[in-house]
Amino acid sequence: SNVVLAVGLRTGYAWNLGGERTLAPELFRMRDYQTPRGYNWEITDIGNVLLNTSVEMRFNIYKWLGSAVFFDSGNIYDGISDFNINDMRSSIGVGLRIITPIGPMRLDYGYPIKGDGKRKRFPDIAFGNPF
Repeated sequence: SNVVLAVGLRTGYAWNLGGERTLAPELFRMRDYQTPRGYNWEITDIGNVLLNTSVEMRFNIYKWLGSAVFFDSGNIYDGISDFNINDMRSSIGVGLRIITPIGPMRLDYGYPIKGDGKRKRFPDIAFGNPF
């Protein structure tokens, strides 16, 4: 068929076994390509708890050309007690896929529909599927 529905869930919890605060390099970051697309993530967007969800419908247009529509939602928190589903940043968007021998090249444009409004002005460009 020409349509694929992909659903992804990425979650994590980081803690230090020594009782100290977890060091910054070990925390989750919200600035990689697997986060809700369409946001301008800051370098300070790091935390101990991560929750990201994505739903993507992929369409084949031509042999090596495809497109996608998606819904992303997620955020990071300092601790489990800080988790609030109403604080999650959500976006919808469209994407273009060019199939290459090393995997798909993606050009995704996400539009924030819920969150703090730090909107990214440029599309995301990446290799590989987002999840």
